[in-house]
Amino acid sequence: EIESNGSLGTQFGLVTTNAEVKAKHQELGFIDQGSIGIWTEMEDYAIIGASTPDANSYKVAAYMVEEADFNKLHLEAGLRFDWVLNKPVENDPNSSIGNIRQRTF
Repeated sequence: EIESNGSLGTQFGLVTTNAEVKAKHQELGFIDQGSIGIWTEMEDYAIIGASTPDANSYKVAAYMVEEADFNKLHLEAGLRFDWVLNKPVENDPNSSIGNIRQRTF
């Protein structure tokens, strides 16, 4: 955000790193093909000039997708589990924007 005098009012910074490992498989019983995998991401979020606190976010997911054909019927099913940890650089239970604390989802 640029102020009317040309100075920088608010600056947002986000550095994201992620990785994924996926394994595919062929026929297993009545399942024709599918894949399983894990995914992870780390975000470093920094703000200058706003009420939002700097924070780090850590995410992990495990998933599977399966496919099966029964004559003209094609079925696909998927399942995913996500875990997220949001961790502010500093906790502030009395902040004007609410209780700033570590949270897990």
